[in-house]
Formats: sequence, structure tokens, C-alpha cells
Amino acid sequence: MYIRSAAWAFTAVAISRRATVDFLRIFGTLYFLDGVMGVAIGSGYLDLGVVRFGVLDLPLWFKILTSLPHLLLGGIGSAAGFLSKR
Repeated sequence: MYIRSAAWAFTAVAISRRATVDFLRIFGTLYFLDGVMGVAIGSGYLDLGVVRFGVLDLPLWFKILTSLPHLLLGGIGSAAGFLSKR
């Protein structure tokens, strides 16, 4: 998963600024929503955790801590994409 998303990012950067902004908007939003889903049910969809594990009964503090990287990176990425001027 990480190698594919990194390859997508590097390809977008190599193509154009517009492709990079589109990458940030799409991937940032997907990554952020994966973090929201992680807080809500304990599993994400990007790694197919929701399919493999379903809803997990974990303490809320644990779900927040494990989803924090997704929320922060996704939020920063999508904000950078949506706030950039074309």
C-alpha cells in the first residue's frame, strides 16, 4: 500500500503541478476519511481492515491514537490540495 501511494505521489509530482494538487485532494481526503472510520469503528478501508476484521471493540483512546497519523496527514494533505491556487 505505502509503495503504491508513494509511487502515485512521485508520478503526480513528475507530471505537473495540477496532477500533484489532484493527488493531494484525492489521497488526502481518502486518508483522512480512513482515519475517521478508524476512530468510529476501529478498522479502516484503505488496508481492507474493515473487510478482514469488521467492527472492532477497542477503547476509544486507542482508536484515536492509532488513527491520529491518518487524520493529521490526510487533513494536511487535503488542506494543501484544496487551499492551493491553481
